[in-house]
Amino acid sequence: MHHENSLIAAFVKRNKRDRYREIVSDSRLRHKFTSQLGHFKDFDSRYRLPIPSNRLLANNIARELDKRHSPKIVFAISEDPVLDQKEVPLIRALEQIVGRGMGTILSCIPGRLAFVETEDERFILERNDPLERPEYIRFVVGRKDEDSHVEQGVFQAAARAIRRSGYDGTGVADIMKDAGLTHGGFYAHFASREAMLAEAADRAGSESVAMMERIAASSPPQRALQAMMQAYLSKTHVEGVETGCATAALGSEMPRQAPEVRHAATRRIKEMIDLVARQSPDWGQPGAHERALVTVATMVGALVLARAVDDPRLSDALRKAALKHLALIQN
Repeated sequence: MHHENSLIAAFVKRNKRDRYREIVSDSRLRHKFTSQLGHFKDFDSRYRLPIPSNRLLANNIARELDKRHSPKIVFAISEDPVLDQKEVPLIRALEQIVGRGMGTILSCIPGRLAFVETEDERFILERNDPLERPEYIRFVVGRKDEDSHVEQGVFQAAARAIRRSGYDGTGVADIMKDAGLTHGGFYAHFASREAMLAEAADRAGSESVAMMERIAASSPPQRALQAMMQAYLSKTHVEGVETGCATAALGSEMPRQAPEVRHAATRRIKEMIDLVARQSPDWGQPGAHERALVTVATMVGALVLARAVDDPRLSDALRKAALKHLALIQN
């Protein structure tokens, strides 16, 4: 659902978003969305990029997407059930759909870059500006209400608080005070403290993934993974506990949390692993996923240790040793 929700939030006309979210979230209704892709007219025209008439073949389109830092593996949303909801190599997917008149969207960078093939045309969707604030928060936590600025303040405060003080050290009163609200208003936004912690875990985890996505998207494809690792294991990130990686800040507490909190955190950890794997030249092969597991585990473990020690030189040595090791296993 990550690719579908980000696509809808970023590229679909505002007045159509809620309806399409509802459809793609229900497997029984999904066909109502995919069956329209051959003649889909609800993309926001501001983000459509026409492809020159002399570059409409699969290889040329792949080059156009590569220039925009598309990974080599993309996520397909298609009226073809064989292709729909599959992660496939970009060039192979293009060869399957270009010129076939089969409505398909290839989500390259969620909410940032996609390719669209309809029965009548093909074009690129690209968005470099951030999502509107209400859209961003609804994408992250699945809120339905249009006016979510209050919830955003609560979610931000909660996400900061759990990284700063841990799950057990995060109190309702402190979060509501940080958000500029009264303690009594808490249950207007959350059914329980556990529900609040689950939302906070989801928000904190999504911020970590979004940070890494931005770094990857702004780097040349062959340097994206290196840039992500260097940013993650930077001194700035070691010192930025309150706004940094939620997994490093909270991982040791996770086994003692309620199922909904663990589920929210696990989903974001999987997204981080998937993001790292997508930077591999052989993404889609078993080895790429295994290297991604090792890479994420090493980064998180090194960050935890670098934050734990009170010796700055040891902290720096831990970061540098991990980066050196990770560079070796990527080659």
